Amino acid sequence: MMVPLRAAKPEEVVRVIVQNLDDEEFFGSISVPLKKYFLNETIIKNHEYTQWMTLFDDPEDDEFDGDLEEDDPDFPKILITFSITEVSYGAGGEVIQEGAAASRKTGEVDQSSVLSPPRDIDMTSQIDTEAEGV
Repeated sequence: MMVPLRAAKPEEVVRVIVQNLDDEEFFGSISVPLKKYFLNETIIKNHEYTQWMTLFDDPEDDEFDGDLEEDDPDFPKILITFSITEVSYGAGGEVIQEGAAASRKTGEVDQSSVLSPPRDIDMTSQIDTEAEGV
């Protein structure tokens, strides 16, 4: 999934909502502020970030406030992997150049996955609801 950041506003967030597609049971959500985590000088382009992030039960109070590459200790949580890549488009809208991490994973862009504000992302995932070994 690609979220365009070129025209993003710093106050926007990327929100991941985890719910059951069959009955729409809500498991939790996490909002990641663009300015704090993606639109700054410390982010490394084409670097793959992977970490566990806590899912919150209230979408109105679900802002991620941890540090990148430091797993959240709380439960439930979701494993998130992302990278910031540069993508260039041709005249017909086709991808003509991608950063190394994106081309290695996807090879091409599914335009149906390119989101516009408010940048809410609905996705299902296996979530970790218990500590390991319990």
